[in-house]
Amino acid sequence: MSLADRFAAVDLLPKCSVCRMLVVMSSEDREALLRALDGPISSAEITRILKDEGFPVLSGSVKRHRRKECLGYGPSEKP
Repeated sequence: MSLADRFAAVDLLPKCSVCRMLVVMSSEDREALLRALDGPISSAEITRILKDEGFPVLSGSVKRHRRKECLGYGPSEKP
């Protein structure tokens, strides 16, 4: 494998499932999710809504993201 192939194969998407969702959502949905994450809605309710909309997410992922303890883009970068 060439050096160019190796760099092309690097996964540049965030490691955190919530961060990944934010990347692929419409701007309207992204803003709504960000407001929910910063607001009083429970992590369980956010998880339920996301799952109902077809996003594969676990409540623990939402909780870690809210605490800013998620993997984000990798161990050295926080969202």
